[in-house]
Amino acid sequence: MSQTLPARDAPFNFAALVGDVSCFLVGMAFLDTSTALPALVTKLGGTPTVLAALAALRQAAYYLPQLVVAHRLQNRTRFQPFLLKVCGFGRIWLFVAAIVIFLVGRTLPGLALAALVVAYTLSWLGDGMGGVPWTAIVGRAVPLERRGRLFATIQVISGVGRFGVGAAVTAILSEKYFAFPASGGLLVLGCAVFLLLSWIFLALIREPAPQKPLIEDEALATEAALGFVGYLRALPVHFRARPDVAMLALVQVLTTAASSSAPFLLGHASRHTTGGLPLSIAGTFLMVQTGGLLLLAPVLGGITDRIGPRRTLIVLLWLSLGCTATAVVGGLRFGAPLALPLFFAAYFCLGAASDAWTTITNYLLEAVPDQKQQATFVAILNASTAPALLLPLGLGLLVSSNGSATGAFGAASLLLLAGLIAAHRLPDTRQNTAISSF
Repeated sequence: MSQTLPARDAPFNFAALVGDVSCFLVGMAFLDTSTALPALVTKLGGTPTVLAALAALRQAAYYLPQLVVAHRLQNRTRFQPFLLKVCGFGRIWLFVAAIVIFLVGRTLPGLALAALVVAYTLSWLGDGMGGVPWTAIVGRAVPLERRGRLFATIQVISGVGRFGVGAAVTAILSEKYFAFPASGGLLVLGCAVFLLLSWIFLALIREPAPQKPLIEDEALATEAALGFVGYLRALPVHFRARPDVAMLALVQVLTTAASSSAPFLLGHASRHTTGGLPLSIAGTFLMVQTGGLLLLAPVLGGITDRIGPRRTLIVLLWLSLGCTATAVVGGLRFGAPLALPLFFAAYFCLGAASDAWTTITNYLLEAVPDQKQQATFVAILNASTAPALLLPLGLGLLVSSNGSATGAFGAASLLLLAGLIAAHRLPDTRQNTAISSF
């Protein structure tokens, strides 16, 4: 049981979490994986292979550390100090990368690109290490019936901010006001500043303190005493006892097909649109993507609150499939006359489906209501996405070998279709069909 949170702290924490995630999402829009980041990598001389490597590094940095973190935190009652340390360390390097791009982006683009890759990876590594404690804090600080409202509020506020970022990206990449490399440095600096604001909101959260260690689990009691190896050996027990979580892990892996193919969408659109497209179109695409998020976030939040996250996840997978399938049609010869509208539709669907991670988190928190087990299962779920690390690289090879991303988007569509089938097999957490905790 967790300690009762003072009434005055509940709305304060709600606001702090909204500020934290909203600033994070606005900041990452400056390096959005489907628009601004590919444009910047292209300016620095990067190839589709570099984009694929960045996508794989991002997933590896975010997901792989979480089992180590869950083991390290298993007997702690306060997570916020650890969360602030790892996120602060990871995000500070973006300021360094911005300075390097400002100074040598034109004369030594390879060095500037390397600085961007390292800083981008470290920032996601820090946030990956913070994923378990952050989710655990949300599970304690926000009641189940308000989580849908929390994430919907975040999406609306961050969506408005992302519209502004889209306009800024358009102006920056047009180079009417800032010539390269200043334009590239500004993109990274904008990301760094908003991630710093996100960190400040993290520091303001009044963490509810549980009466017992959060990750206290009888099934792990013996193994934990043996250290990390024993901890790992206990994990299959959890999966066997919770096939619903195992199915959710499969859905999460298949859902990454959309984000894994997204870095190739900008180049794909430019290649298959008559006359090509300027890099500054990235800002316009970002605004269309944000429009999808803004229009759908309140609806999806309402579905989560009233019906449950399972139904929301199914809708999100359909939207993701709409993105990749539309990109396929836009890349085919018969789709050429409508290529640009089709790519705008693809970005709209991509934005509308960007809420998948919050929905998966919501499902897990409802399926595993015991706070003592939540952090362990968050780590298990995220670490089990390791197979998805190969997906961006595989799609990148398809793009490089074929000279077009049409095949990559076709492969992603098939994976998302499989994800839809798997999502339909998930138990409904609002009908008490999830398997009880052991």
